[in-house]
Amino acid sequence: MESLAASLAAREAIAFTSTPEGVAFPHVIQEAIAAEKAMAIVLTLAEPVTWGSHQVRIVLALFGSPAEPWRHVRMLARAARVCMQPDTRQRFMDCASDTELLDLFTAECNNHG
Repeated sequence: MESLAASLAAREAIAFTSTPEGVAFPHVIQEAIAAEKAMAIVLTLAEPVTWGSHQVRIVLALFGSPAEPWRHVRMLARAARVCMQPDTRQRFMDCASDTELLDLFTAECNNHG
């Protein structure tokens, strides 16, 4: 079984998932992930990092199951819609805690169904 990190690296080797807006969307569908265990991880970086040809400060990693690939695609599209908004990206960066960031991300994803 390939590790999640190796799966993400293989995906990024195909094409970087960063955007000019400073967001990266690394994502993978892997056999080891059960449909009910699909997840998103959101983090902000104190300093930007070069990700492909863009400087990134927000990373939204998505892990999906091959049992429900449509759910993975839907979550990727939803996360992209959320991050299109400059004010939302700034609110992500302004979060004072992991809990605040997760709560904001969850609320924004639910608003952009």
